[in-house]
Amino acid sequence: MKIVGLYGNSYSDTVCYMDNYPEENKTNDMSFVESKQGGIHNVRRGLDICSSDITVNLQPMMLSQAIIVFNKDNSTRTSLVKNLEDGEIECNVIEADWHHICYIDNLTKITEQNIKDMKKTGKVSVDFCVGLSDDILPLLKNVDYVFGSKENFTKTDTDKIIDLNPDVKIMLHDKHGTDLYGKSPRYVIEYKYIVENINPLGAGDYYVSYFIAKTLENKNISDTILASHKFATMMLTEEMVLV
Repeated sequence: MKIVGLYGNSYSDTVCYMDNYPEENKTNDMSFVESKQGGIHNVRRGLDICSSDITVNLQPMMLSQAIIVFNKDNSTRTSLVKNLEDGEIECNVIEADWHHICYIDNLTKITEQNIKDMKKTGKVSVDFCVGLSDDILPLLKNVDYVFGSKENFTKTDTDKIIDLNPDVKIMLHDKHGTDLYGKSPRYVIEYKYIVENINPLGAGDYYVSYFIAKTLENKNISDTILASHKFATMMLTEEMVLV
């Protein structure tokens, strides 16, 4: 049995599905509303489904509440977020075969020493809510995998990360494919399985969960990336059946 430690925000999400974005001074109709846990819980949910050989250890560092308005007409969303309780708590590093830090750019109390301690027992991966900043860059010196959206990273960003950490693997994805960066030149993996007009909320988390599970099984990275996209799409389309 493998252990995966998940660090980051624990979200309580209220997702409002609408045909168009709300108009001011008007009662706006919603086609569907759902409440669910997000953030690290999305990754945990994916791991629970795609592997029976993994024990997930949640280490929430902040509790947050989010209202997410999803525009069904063009598959876009906007979010309202409030952090609860007394703010972020210190990172409690556990022993695990894999450590994943969700939305590292939203956290302020992850330290370089935390990541060094994680590396003593397993692999370390991070993903981003928005993108790279100068204060986050030093934290990536000892990570093994970086996940992000293509739209949020530039070539300058990937060059900075690889200059700092030549052994890292960077995976930037969108609905069409993944760009893989590392020691070798950029390698583009295009998807054949694409579903249009679905709510992308949680897609990156589900992608990461499958990637972690199959990499722990020593699967080929290119095949794992393709399968991770397919798994994320499956998770989202199953959720959309309810809408």
